[in-house]
Amino acid sequence: MTYSFSLTRISNNKKTGPIAVSYTSSDSCPGTCPLKGSGCYAELGPTALHWHKVSDKAEQNIDWFVNELDTLKRGSMFRHNVAGDLPHDDGYIQSGALERIVTAVVARSLKAFTYTHHLPERGTNALILAAANAGGFTVNLSANNVHQAIAYASAYRLPVVTIVGPEFWQGEKSQTVKNKTFVRCPAEYLDSVQCIDCKLCAVPERQTIVGFTVHGTRKKKAAIIAKG
Repeated sequence: MTYSFSLTRISNNKKTGPIAVSYTSSDSCPGTCPLKGSGCYAELGPTALHWHKVSDKAEQNIDWFVNELDTLKRGSMFRHNVAGDLPHDDGYIQSGALERIVTAVVARSLKAFTYTHHLPERGTNALILAAANAGGFTVNLSANNVHQAIAYASAYRLPVVTIVGPEFWQGEKSQTVKNKTFVRCPAEYLDSVQCIDCKLCAVPERQTIVGFTVHGTRKKKAAIIAKG
């Protein structure tokens, strides 16, 4: 299966800050993601408008995308997939496509990161993701709740993030559950902090789990999923 991509060299997104960001067509999202149609922030609003347009640009394929990455400023920060996920075949990550992205990222010494809802236990997904992280491209496992995040962090040597309900933080910036430390995304409570400042999600060897409080117009549905 082939996918379409887009690349914005300098984003005006308030959360990321002025860094390069990309989108991948919506068919890249795995069917196993429970947020599809039930709380995904990217399915409505301005993000959705841009995301839907990506699917219509068949000429912006993986060849186009890696060539575009080669034009980014050396050493700059890059968030892959504001919306969308990694190329796959029925939930099995396409190792060749991901390797090409990693190669392009490393060639420009980009501080690059992304997230994936693809199941690590499917096929060789975990090995493919481990290779990407070791190779210089931080790919975070996206969990749907605290329990799954703990399971991921215990089973895989991969960076993990998860969604949580607003009640999880109890007014604090971090929480510890079953010896796993959850750190709240600083951009949620500090207007002065953006991805370009924080960079925590771009650290592949970190031990902490980054928690994102459910948000968007469907946050009530997402909160139900976050409760596990």
